[in-house]
Amino acid sequence: MSGKVNEKWIYNSISTETGAKEVNALKYSEILSKRITSLCSERNITYNKLADMSGLGSSTIDNILKGRHDLTNIRTLHGLATGFSMTTAEFLNFTEMNEAQFKGK
Repeated sequence: MSGKVNEKWIYNSISTETGAKEVNALKYSEILSKRITSLCSERNITYNKLADMSGLGSSTIDNILKGRHDLTNIRTLHGLATGFSMTTAEFLNFTEMNEAQFKGK
């Protein structure tokens, strides 16, 4: 891989106090990085332990968390899901992803 990250943007609508909808643009990698961080915290899993359990290198996990890894590869997503003892569908089934509208290529 060339090291160039495919920048996918996710637009989330969020309700404000006034009830108006606001749109936040997040990179695909950023929203999944937050998912990984959240799951690790909830399950008391270190990033190194996740690397071991997922079959991914610790440098891959580090690059994912820093937004330097293209997370459109199904093998990587499957490995992460496996590391959390989840199916890929379960791993990708969370509010931010389910409410997202994808824009761009």
